[in-house]
Amino acid sequence: MIDLQNIKLCSLLPPNIQDAKTRALGAAWDLQYRKLIQMALRASMVFAFVMELDVEMADHLCLSLDIKGYKADLPLQKKRLLIRSALLNYSRLGTRAALEDAVGIIHGGTTVQENWEYGGQPYHFRVAVDAGQEEVVENPMGRLLDTIMDYKNVRSWLDGLTVDVIEPGEIHTAAMSEIGMTLMIDPYRVKEMVQDGKAHYHAMAMQGAYLIIGEN
Repeated sequence: MIDLQNIKLCSLLPPNIQDAKTRALGAAWDLQYRKLIQMALRASMVFAFVMELDVEMADHLCLSLDIKGYKADLPLQKKRLLIRSALLNYSRLGTRAALEDAVGIIHGGTTVQENWEYGGQPYHFRVAVDAGQEEVVENPMGRLLDTIMDYKNVRSWLDGLTVDVIEPGEIHTAAMSEIGMTLMIDPYRVKEMVQDGKAHYHAMAMQGAYLIIGEN
């Protein structure tokens, strides 16, 4: 197994070309190669713990890696995701996958429709963005278009852009309980009142909010 950290160029060359100039060139190459290996090791450690970066380090890496679509006011989680996917998206820049991934991270769930999916002209495409759960930022449409232009293929043309946005609002509701009582009058009517006769009435409350009035 070859140890990439300690490998030397001259050890890879056949003996018949290892003259003084070749060994000098190999020594110069070894020096720069060591620096590259150290940078790769540090970078690998950063990407391994990218989801634990603080705001300052995330901003520094976004600027250093020249991440397209980056803005200083982006949430920390989105910056981390952009850094984590930077190398992959740069390797496939101009493809549908890179566009959907990068725009989706920054602006919300993104779907790209190729021209044959909706009957468009060759090299044309449409984008649908579900930004319903995203925080509304300054100039959102301008930022979205800039991000699309950064990640799309140069030869491709944007036919349409659909953005689903939920407008925050308030719904006020109220409830009032109504308590009432039903009076039931016993069907008793006095037809004749004799002089010596007396009628007494009383009220009795019963469970169930009913009031019955009857003859005593």
